[in-house]
Amino acid sequence: MNVASPVAKSVIQMDPQELRDLKGRIRDLNEDYAWVLDNQELNAWPKFFTEDCLYRAISRENFDEGLPHATLYCDGLNMVKDRSLALQETAVFEPRHQKRFVSGVRVLGREGGEILSSANFQVVESMSDREPRILFVGSYHDRIVEIDGALKFKERSAVFDNYRVYTSLVIPI
Repeated sequence: MNVASPVAKSVIQMDPQELRDLKGRIRDLNEDYAWVLDNQELNAWPKFFTEDCLYRAISRENFDEGLPHATLYCDGLNMVKDRSLALQETAVFEPRHQKRFVSGVRVLGREGGEILSSANFQVVESMSDREPRILFVGSYHDRIVEIDGALKFKERSAVFDNYRVYTSLVIPI
């Protein structure tokens, strides 16, 4: 990131303790998010998002080129809820267990009332008939807002570096 950018300046101007506290809260948000998906508590997944949210799982290539095609795309909380409900009630897929590992949480700045943040992720999947494997590796690019004391994703782009998706993208990244 160019340190002269307005986003970088907004982080530099933050009080160091305020920045540490905010980073810790964002780390907690990411860990809670990962736990909900790892434990397939899909009814709780929508609670991480704002009403006007955008969630997408998108390849690095498409993200870097500004292309709109995403492997999984939810524009608004109703689409997130629909995805959650479909996975719980209608989708049929082979049983699987996933573990998400989130690291490198960064506060990139503030724009208006939004916090810009990024973090790295890795998703490992275990299925009954094969050894665990790395399913996805990449980074989250987030716009986060605070609503009634809770941090929520206004925008979450899960940008995966894989050149292909091994199986289906069943559970969100």
